[in-house]
Amino acid sequence: MKKLLISISLFLIIVAISFYFYQHTKNKTHQKENIIKIGAILPLTGNLAYFGEQEEPAMELAEINLNSNNNYKLNILFEDSKGQPKEAVNAINILQTQNVSFLISQLSSITNAIKPIAIKNGIPLITLAMDPTLPDATHNIIRIYESIEQESLALSFYFFNQNIDTARIFVVMINDVWGEKALQSFQIALNKYPFGEIVRVEKVSNQKKDFRDIAEKIKSSNANYVYFATYGPSVFKVLKAIKEQKLKVHNFGNLSSTWQYIINNSGSAIDNMIVAMPNIDTSNSNFLKFKNEFISKYNYEPEYEAAFSYDAILYINEIIKLAKEKNISFSDAVKGIKMFKGIVGNYHIKNGASYLNIVDINKIKQNKKELLKKIKVTDL
Repeated sequence: MKKLLISISLFLIIVAISFYFYQHTKNKTHQKENIIKIGAILPLTGNLAYFGEQEEPAMELAEINLNSNNNYKLNILFEDSKGQPKEAVNAINILQTQNVSFLISQLSSITNAIKPIAIKNGIPLITLAMDPTLPDATHNIIRIYESIEQESLALSFYFFNQNIDTARIFVVMINDVWGEKALQSFQIALNKYPFGEIVRVEKVSNQKKDFRDIAEKIKSSNANYVYFATYGPSVFKVLKAIKEQKLKVHNFGNLSSTWQYIINNSGSAIDNMIVAMPNIDTSNSNFLKFKNEFISKYNYEPEYEAAFSYDAILYINEIIKLAKEKNISFSDAVKGIKMFKGIVGNYHIKNGASYLNIVDINKIKQNKKELLKKIKVTDL
């Protein structure tokens, strides 16, 4: 009898220990399942690092805020693209080993480089890039950003309605995929709202140091308008070369010319430049809360890039919530979201591309942006 009691006691102890380890393992597994990894491939170093300086902290702030309210945790893993497609491919290969559930990318050339890998591995990719050919709803490549198509149309529409004399337009184009798409979008817009003709297209690189030859080519082409289908240091270097040559031309461009980094480095050379950029209601309570938190934590002001980056994380969070609510995959949940509200405003998503309702036309003068006109996308 005594031996039987001892055997039963040992059996119960073994069962209790086994149950404990089972529950412990189950809880750890459950905990791991509730950590959702997001891989962000951003230019954190190099001459385009000013993008990453806005994007990385904004995403971190979104991560902190959302993790304090969710019953799951977001874990954003950052990799440096250095603004180079080859580096971006290395970055996505690293992130794949970390089992990320989502990817975020900045720059059209970077997104084009990693897009095939994301599609092959079935990872939803959220891009902060303007190239209109990038979004692909079928393969969950989603743009949460302004469109170069919208901005090109808005610029042409604005000049078309100014009743100006026929413009002779010199295009300064960055020599990459985005530059090509920016030029194509502008050509389409110019055909729809003709206010002049393109007299020359000159490709440039952000590695180029001396742009006096570009100013000479602008002069020899007899251009009176210069369109900046470029980004990065090439913007302010061309502007300075134009000023040094005392050329009497009207400069215009898109939101890539509106960065404070570009404005500060341009000095007075950027004065009177006309730019298209997304309309952001900076007075709405959600944006003000974000702005104040950003300044408090990082000690500098967020630009539009930071706001879009914050919204990219909000968008991913909406996908996760829908997937958990409906008990479906993240890929299926992506297709279920057609509109969501971010701090920038309401995003309407169609065929993988988000659209905002209004584009602002601004004039830059004395380091400030002066609003000239708000253009509704439905009017274009």
